[in-house]
Amino acid sequence: MFPNIDRIGDVRTPVFIMHGTDDQIVPLWHAQGLQRKVPARYKTKPAWVRRAGHNNLELLLHTDKLLTPLLKDFLRTARSFQSTLEDEEGTEEEKELAVLQSKHAHFSTSPLYEMT
Repeated sequence: MFPNIDRIGDVRTPVFIMHGTDDQIVPLWHAQGLQRKVPARYKTKPAWVRRAGHNNLELLLHTDKLLTPLLKDFLRTARSFQSTLEDEEGTEEEKELAVLQSKHAHFSTSPLYEMT
């Protein structure tokens, strides 16, 4: 019904995936599979939110004052990524190689946010 896993490899922008560990509608493994398939150049640190379900993770993160820092971190990464592209010269292949070698290709793979 939602072929996200088939399309994620075509993404050409930084990707931030946030998912609740207790989601009973869309299991966590689905989000983890998407995260694995995001092209390395566009992969950012995901947020696996402990004790969050399908419809309450933003509320839990907001209540614990974690939502804004997570989103700000992603926006900084996206802005930095854009600046890197704007500053680079050369062919598309050279740009891709430069980004892969930059800090943007190295992110933590399994952060967990504990709700209080």
